[in-house]
Amino acid sequence: MDEPTNHLDIDMRQALTVALQTFMGALILVSHDRHLLANSVDQFLLIENGSIVRYAGDLGDYRNRILPTGEKLKAANPASKRTKTKPQKPGKVIRQLRTRINTLDGKIERLHRKLNDIEQRLADPEIYQTNDHPQLQNFLRDQLELKNQLEPLEEEWLTLSEALE
Repeated sequence: MDEPTNHLDIDMRQALTVALQTFMGALILVSHDRHLLANSVDQFLLIENGSIVRYAGDLGDYRNRILPTGEKLKAANPASKRTKTKPQKPGKVIRQLRTRINTLDGKIERLHRKLNDIEQRLADPEIYQTNDHPQLQNFLRDQLELKNQLEPLEEEWLTLSEALE
């Protein structure tokens, strides 16, 4: 499967993860969706120097392998850019996570509604009847833009939801 979550909303991504977890056969999964990979892959393969070998580590090990040392520190501690940070109370952190998740929920829902509207218009056969349909290129451009906006928001939502758990 190549990038199976690119066009899925959060609920469908979760359903796909569960389906992959219960699948008894073999499958090669290629994805940038770290949540999906971490929760559904039993074995990682490394393609390097023209060969394929089993990778003994997990996604975190791989990130540490490929990132320069300075970026490893930033990835591990994004708050390191700030100076003199006050320790936060757990309740406040939880409230902040919930607030951000709720904000993301609203944005994601609005983008999905817009994307659904455009995809319904693209599903109309009349739009393809003429080669010069003026709206076709606009719809395709809008569809791509909405998908590009959704992906980082959904990834952030997944990351924050995991942190909240």
